[in-house]
Amino acid sequence: MPLAQSVTQDGDAESASFVPDPSQAAGKFLEAGLILLESLCSPCSAEVARAREGFEPIKRGLSTFLQRDAQTQRPTLAIPLPDSITAERLARVISGFLGNLARPS
Repeated sequence: MPLAQSVTQDGDAESASFVPDPSQAAGKFLEAGLILLESLCSPCSAEVARAREGFEPIKRGLSTFLQRDAQTQRPTLAIPLPDSITAERLARVISGFLGNLARPS
């Protein structure tokens, strides 16, 4: 597993931390996002019936992207991507984005 640098409270970098499995990190990121959205959109009881009317078509559409992992039986998210989205392109964009965040203003 690759090592990553982490920053201690006093600002020193250390290389003792391990980078988590990217699929686990992405799953945790998605879970955190869903929890945030759920907390922002919890409808009051009068709005629940109206919300459910629009929920089923969305549920059906999203269910096509959910699959079960054959080994773990855990749900996985499978999104077909266009040929223009490659690992190299994603890495370049994410690296550039993170680099912009690290730059002092």
